[in-house]
Amino acid sequence: MNFDDIKAQAGQLVEEHKDEVIAQGQQFIEDHKDEAIEKGKAFIEEKFGK
Repeated sequence: MNFDDIKAQAGQLVEEHKDEVIAQGQQFIEDHKDEAIEKGKAFIEEKFGK
């Protein structure tokens, strides 16, 4: 197996799984956005006051 074969396989893997990975990333963001917002608010309050 040469570099071009490996590159082609990698491209195929990306193509086959990119929608799934994007969906998982979007779900992760949705699941954790409130926590991130609260942490951001706490950080700003700590650094700059209310």
